[in-house]
Amino acid sequence: MVVDLQKYQDLYFQEADRFLTQMHEELDKKDISTLHRLSHSMKSRSLVMGYPQLGTIGKALEFYFRDINEGTRTAPRDLARVIKPMLDTIKSSLEDIKAGNPEHDMAALITQLD
Repeated sequence: MVVDLQKYQDLYFQEADRFLTQMHEELDKKDISTLHRLSHSMKSRSLVMGYPQLGTIGKALEFYFRDINEGTRTAPRDLARVIKPMLDTIKSSLEDIKAGNPEHDMAALITQLD
């Protein structure tokens, strides 16, 4: 049986775009539980598709929102200002991958969540 990886990759990109759009919306509402869930999904799907940098930033965001949700971290007053540039970088990385370029290194973004 031959698996059409392009079909799955196209679906991944559609879902990633949808996740990023939803994350922008949820940031405005400060819906931390939904942001946690979306980050978890982005992490898992990115890792399955072979995008370790996107998976790693997804994991960092997942843990960041989990900690806020559980009360072990306080959300900054300017949460959207902190997170939206990260989402823009993720989107840029996705666009580069679609164009056949490597994904972006997310290490500097991850350190901003510490």
